[in-house]
Formats: sequence, C-alpha cells, structure tokens
Amino acid sequence: MTKAMRELAIGNFDVQLPGLERNDEVGQMADTLQVFKNSLIEQYGGFRKYINEKVPYKAGAFPSQNKRDTDHYGFQSFKADTNFRSFTKFPTGIRAAFYVDWDAQSFLSLQQYISKMNLVIPEWIFIDPTADTVFTNIDPRAWDVMKKSGVKVMPILSNLSD
Repeated sequence: MTKAMRELAIGNFDVQLPGLERNDEVGQMADTLQVFKNSLIEQYGGFRKYINEKVPYKAGAFPSQNKRDTDHYGFQSFKADTNFRSFTKFPTGIRAAFYVDWDAQSFLSLQQYISKMNLVIPEWIFIDPTADTVFTNIDPRAWDVMKKSGVKVMPILSNLSD
C-alpha cells in the first residue's frame, strides 16, 4: 500500500491499489485511498477542462500551429503528453532550469549546464494583455542548444510584457 501511495503522490493514477478486496482495517485503508485517488483524478480533470475552456489563444500561438516556427525550428505537430506520469521517467528526479532570453547570463548558463539537466523551462509563451491572446517568442540560439542536447522542453506561459 505504501508503494501505491508513493505512485499516487507522483501522479501515477493507473496504479492498482492493493487490499481493496479485504474486509479488515487494511481494506478500509485501501477504500479510503481509493476515494483519495478518485478525488485527485477528478480535480486534475476539472483543472484541464477549465484551462481548455478559459484560456484564449490566437492561431499560431504554439509552435506546432505556427508554420514559420515549424519551418524554421523544425517543430513537428505532436500530441503533448499532459499526463503527470510523463516525468516519472527521470529516476534521479527532475533537474530543471528556467531560461529567459533577456539575460545574457541565462544563455551562458544554459550552454554550460545543459548536460546536467533533464528539463528546461524557457520563457517563450506570453499573454498579450491588450488583446487577451497568447503568442510565442522563441529564442533560436537557445532552441538549438536544447534540441542538440535532447533535453525535454516545457515553455512557461508568462503574463509579463514590455
């Protein structure tokens, strides 16, 4: 049961909960854990539905939808892995770094430490407060470094603007 609880804690909602068939205190604990698991799944699904309905974006806001970025950066259309379990593939944990293109030191650090990372979080998606839309601004130098290293990239949505 402890192993199943750890799996739930990292977002593995496919974990089978042991003890559900038992009629003793362990079975009661398993039933309670099942209620907790169901609640997590429901809350996560509600959050995704809210985001999908409430966050506006304009065509081309994401790399797979923007022909110029697709041609220039070599992005391919893909189905994003939005499952929490996608980051359980890192047995040594997530070693992540933020990247911003407005700070020269950020690029130098990216080059120096990219081999030690398994995730980079670049500031490449922005909210336009005047139009209530989303747009991208991808740094080609940084993208080349990330692409060559094979590191996972998860752009951050920023509400800051010039």
